[in-house]
Amino acid sequence: MAPRSAFTARRAGYMLLGAAVLSASLLTRSLLAPASHAAIGGCNSDPVVTLSNGAVLDLHATVSDTYDNVQQVKYILYVPKGTWVTSEVDTSVLGGKDTFQYNDTQNQAPNTYSVAVQVNTLTPQSAVVAATDLVNVNGTVLATAGVSGQSPQTLWTYVSG
Repeated sequence: MAPRSAFTARRAGYMLLGAAVLSASLLTRSLLAPASHAAIGGCNSDPVVTLSNGAVLDLHATVSDTYDNVQQVKYILYVPKGTWVTSEVDTSVLGGKDTFQYNDTQNQAPNTYSVAVQVNTLTPQSAVVAATDLVNVNGTVLATAGVSGQSPQTLWTYVSG
């Protein structure tokens, strides 16, 4: 067995130190990655609305812009006369930038729902995708509708079931 020199042991020590520094920097970068996700993939808004007739609507808006550039995502839900919202849960990462309101109208056919979505951003004409899912109490999607456009357009979706 050949004797080890001090040079070989020192070199191995530096290699281990280099590997440890590289691993720590990669770990730190992976922990910071979620914060930059909005800049790459867009910001999501996702309120879930339960109605007095048992219908559940999952409203979506995806904005191709950073969190800081999104000023407001506004939803207006139109429901048939005599139907009201029993709960609205905001599940988005946008927090106070979401607004929601509903109107019951005689012009809306029974079990038919219209949603107007308007996104305001600091960046002109940011791409926006809006969608509405009508879901039953078991979680089965009964109907879905989607539309794409740009901020600050009002995007409309219509579902029935």
